[in-house]
Amino acid sequence: MYSKAPLIYVWIGKKVPNWISLSLRITAKNNPTRNIVLLYDNFKNKSIFKKYNISNLETFFIDDIYKDRILNSNINNKDSFWINTSLRFEVINKFVNSKKIKCFFHAECDNLLFNFDNLDRRLNQIGNGIFVPRDSIDRAIASFMYCNDNSCIEDILEKYSSDNISNDMFALGKYANTSNKFFSLPTESYKKNSLNWEIVSPEICGGIFDAAAIGQYCFGLDPKINRYTPTYNLFENEFSNINFKKLKIFSDGVNLKINLEGQSKLHKLFNLHVHSKDIYLANKFIKKNSIYNKVLIKKRTVTSNKFKKYFGFVIKMFDLLKFMFKKIILNNAKYYLSKLKKKYFVTNKEYISRISSFPFISGDSFMGLADTIILKENDNPVFIKKKFRKRNYICRK
Repeated sequence: MYSKAPLIYVWIGKKVPNWISLSLRITAKNNPTRNIVLLYDNFKNKSIFKKYNISNLETFFIDDIYKDRILNSNINNKDSFWINTSLRFEVINKFVNSKKIKCFFHAECDNLLFNFDNLDRRLNQIGNGIFVPRDSIDRAIASFMYCNDNSCIEDILEKYSSDNISNDMFALGKYANTSNKFFSLPTESYKKNSLNWEIVSPEICGGIFDAAAIGQYCFGLDPKINRYTPTYNLFENEFSNINFKKLKIFSDGVNLKINLEGQSKLHKLFNLHVHSKDIYLANKFIKKNSIYNKVLIKKRTVTSNKFKKYFGFVIKMFDLLKFMFKKIILNNAKYYLSKLKKKYFVTNKEYISRISSFPFISGDSFMGLADTIILKENDNPVFIKKKFRKRNYICRK
C-alpha cells in the first residue's frame, strides 16, 4: 500500500483542537515524501480535517469496534485521557493489520517532527521489533516511535489483559522489561540511562529523540496542569538525567540540534514534544524568536497564560467558592428536599407488596373474627375482650 513506512497519528474523543493543524503541516513540510495517516473516531471532525489541505495526509474514520479490547481490559486508570492514550495501540493494531502494513512510524499529535527520511532504514538494520524513547526503567513514552513487527503491538495489548496497567507509558515499560523485541531509542539522558538498560546509540540511529524533557524545558508544561499559575520555560523533567545548565539547543531555522554536557558533538533532534500544546510558539522558537534566545541564555520567562500571574489568585478563590457552594449549599439543599419528599409525597416505591395467605386465613384475619383473644407472646398473656360479641374463641399466638 505504501512504498515506505507511513507516519500514523491517532485522535480519539472530543473535537480536534486547532493546534493539531499546524503540527501536521510542519511535520508534512519537513517530510514531503512520507505518507501521513490520521485515524479518528469522532465523525464531527471529518469536515475539519478536510480543510487541512495537506497533500500527503490521509484520514480514516475508525469504528467503535476498534476499541473494545482496552475498554474491557484490566486498566486501572479510568481517566478518559489515559484510556485514550492506551486505546491508540488497539486502533493502530487493527488498522495496520487490515491494511497489511508491515512497518510504520507513530507520533503523538503534540510533537513536531523534523526530517527522518533515512530513519526506518537505520532502525531496520538493528532488528525487528518496536523502537520507543524510554526515560526510566519502568516506562517508555511513544512521543515518536517505530515498529517493524506488528506482533509487538499485539503483545503490548496482552499486557492490559494480564497485568494491572495504569497507562500506556507503563504498558510500554512492562513490555520493555519482558521482551527482546523492545529497543530503547536514545533521549537526552542516554549516556547515564545506558548504565541501567540497553539503548540504541545516537550514532547508529542518527540523532536524539525527545520523550518529553526537551519540549518541557523549552516551553513548560501543559497549562491545564498549572491552573493558577502561568506556564514558564526551563522546566526540568524529573526523569531526565542531565545537567540542564549545560544543555545547549541550536536552531538553523528548520531543524534543532542539541549539545549535551561534556560532549563537543551536536546531536540532531528527530522530534520536539510540545507538552504545552503551544505549537505556534514552538514554530516561532525554531525560527529563533525571543523564547529561543531566553533558552539560550537560561532565562526563565512566561511562555503562556501570562494573565494568571495577576489573576491566578482570583481564579483560585472562585474555584474555592464554587467548591463550597457545591459541598455545603447544594448538599444541604438535597438533604432537606429529600426530607420534604418523604414527609409530603408518597411514591409507590415506598409500599412493600405482601404475599397473600389464600386459601388459608391469616393471623390478622383470625384476630379480626374472634370475640375474645389471649395474646401469649411471653410469660404474661394479654386478655382482650371485644365490646361487640360475636363468638368465643381462645387464640394463642
